Amino acid sequence: MTVESGSKSVFAKWKARFQELLKENAHASESWETLTEAGVDPKFLSGFLAFSCDCEENLASKLIELLRSWAIEDIQTCLKLAGRLEQDRKDLESFKSDLPEALLEKMDEAARQLRTSVSEVREFVTRHKLNTNFFLAWLLDSVKEATGTPKYREVSILLECAYAAFGQPMPFIGEEALRKTYTRYKKENPYAGLLTADGKRNLLWGVLILAVLLVITSDTFVESLSTRQAVDQKDDNSLLPDKFGLSSWPRIRPDKSVPPED
Repeated sequence: MTVESGSKSVFAKWKARFQELLKENAHASESWETLTEAGVDPKFLSGFLAFSCDCEENLASKLIELLRSWAIEDIQTCLKLAGRLEQDRKDLESFKSDLPEALLEKMDEAARQLRTSVSEVREFVTRHKLNTNFFLAWLLDSVKEATGTPKYREVSILLECAYAAFGQPMPFIGEEALRKTYTRYKKENPYAGLLTADGKRNLLWGVLILAVLLVITSDTFVESLSTRQAVDQKDDNSLLPDKFGLSSWPRIRPDKSVPPED
């Protein structure tokens, strides 16, 4: 299957169906016009509505799960290494060898650092923290910048259509539920610290790459993502891919000083 044909089965099909829903739903059409006429970029709006859907059909969700599965593999490796260091330290001590005490202390320190890094990074890649709400919060931030308010009603209506365009049953999201989700995310989620002007600029290239993947990816690639083993609920404590390493995971803290405006 060609890349071109694969792309039609991912974002292009979603976009075509989404546009149909806008024509069929007067409230959705009105909401779209309200946001775009106020200055929200149409391409940004449609792309981030797609990214914000928490469903298997959304490639953003697939990539998040792929990252999570790599993370689990990495955490298992690190914990095994920490256990091996601890056991080797005990064995060396039991031999009553003439090894310098500093070496044993270094082994203890290395094992502690591994376990500490694992515990810290776990907080950032659980489903409660790392999910598509990041894109939803980014979208609402951008709407607020363009219009003066997050426009919960309009975004909630369009988000319902976005889910339906992925083939999901038309959900009822509602502006109040969206308001609570956004407010809670901005106050409690550590990734909200990335949603600053500088943070968005730094993340823009990654989002653009994701958008390109949505447009040009083949069915083969999508299927390869789908074959990754789903993360077991009880193992929802994870790390980063091996190529990044534990120490490079950003230590993000939420900015609680300025709550989002209603």
